[in-house]
Amino acid sequence: MNRNEIFREVPDVVHEAVLTALDSLEEKKAPGRKNKAQNRGRRSTFRFSRAAAALLACFLIAGATALAAEGIRLYRQRMEEMDAGEMETYYEIALAGEATASNRPFTAEEQARYDTLLPQYENNGLFPQASLSCLDEGEPYGGEGVFLDPSARTLYLPDRELTDEELLEIMEFHHRVDYSIYQQNQAQILSGDGWESRMAQLSDEKVSEIYLNMFDNPMPTSGSRSRPFTENEQSRYDTLETQYEEEGLYIEPEIPIIHAPEEYAGTGVALCTADSTYYMPEAELTDEELLQIIDYDHKADYCINRIAQEVMLGLRERYPGD
Repeated sequence: MNRNEIFREVPDVVHEAVLTALDSLEEKKAPGRKNKAQNRGRRSTFRFSRAAAALLACFLIAGATALAAEGIRLYRQRMEEMDAGEMETYYEIALAGEATASNRPFTAEEQARYDTLLPQYENNGLFPQASLSCLDEGEPYGGEGVFLDPSARTLYLPDRELTDEELLEIMEFHHRVDYSIYQQNQAQILSGDGWESRMAQLSDEKVSEIYLNMFDNPMPTSGSRSRPFTENEQSRYDTLETQYEEEGLYIEPEIPIIHAPEEYAGTGVALCTADSTYYMPEAELTDEELLQIIDYDHKADYCINRIAQEVMLGLRERYPGD
């Protein structure tokens, strides 16, 4: 088989198996950001779409690493060479089995060389000369070279020590899987008409702005409210949040932004960037004001998830503010 012919038809994948596994996935927070988000003073924190959870589940398995600025350019160029058919195939392979399934583990020497080659691949443009070879459906592994069984996402390794080229081919396979999952899930989100689709259209600049407004503040009140919700407000918040998520109910314009507590005029709601706190009037909040908070709550959750994904995938060099 030609070593460049990696992309062959893969049997349909039973996606429900992945979704079932995701039901037990523990919610994850961005590295180094737990103290900035855990005191947000509200019921819902870091909600995950199925698409986002699928992506992060893959990252938890594959362990993608943030790239340096030049590495991002080289990496993106490399990944963008894939056409839609190739990305679809990698996406299906990703859902076909465990990321690390193989006929034998790396030796200690192979693992050491893999770890040494990884930053060179990610940061210095050291790429393999060829792609992984694939076994045809039903074809047995002959014991020579590195081959991928696409239907089970299983790597077959020879008994001898792997070459650097073979390690790089395995490395690139995992990176292309990660990138394909990200792109496929972004396309699925954008093709919908729910709140996630609206969030996915936020620019990188807007995502960074929302992240900094909500999560880049060391004060212990970050993400809190200037006063607790009344029982009636909490009940209406819960009802409106369901309508926001399931019926597309939202309001414009976005919640006003202030930069110091003394700027709050005492009417309406506003988010203060100095302490990442919602400032609210003493009077009962209107449904419109609650929807402004709900909308920014969801934007904040979406933005921290998106940035975490992009950093892990290498589409961002670092977290905003770092």
